[in-house]
Amino acid sequence: MPLSGDITELGLIEVVQLINLTRKAGVLTVETERGPALLYFVAGEVVHAQDGEGQGAEAVRRILGFPAGRFQFEQKPFVAPRTVLGDTLSLIMQAQPAPAAPPAQGERPP
Repeated sequence: MPLSGDITELGLIEVVQLINLTRKAGVLTVETERGPALLYFVAGEVVHAQDGEGQGAEAVRRILGFPAGRFQFEQKPFVAPRTVLGDTLSLIMQAQPAPAAPPAQGERPP
């Protein structure tokens, strides 16, 4: 399943959801102004993540929040430590921005 593109056209949350849904194994490489970042998948679950600031679940949250750049997913064998515990859908939920609060009664939305 070759998958590559621009983050502004297909967000990383959607890409990770697709990999999770199809239970693929491989490496998602993300290139941004901040430098490269990597997400490693086994059976659709993120098992390791690393970026220029660190690794693990915090790196997943940072990577999923990248607003621009390019990505490429490759199905290939890899050796990486398991730094991400828990399920990928929970990580996605944590990475999504909180919805805006509704306007108070009598106020108009901006």
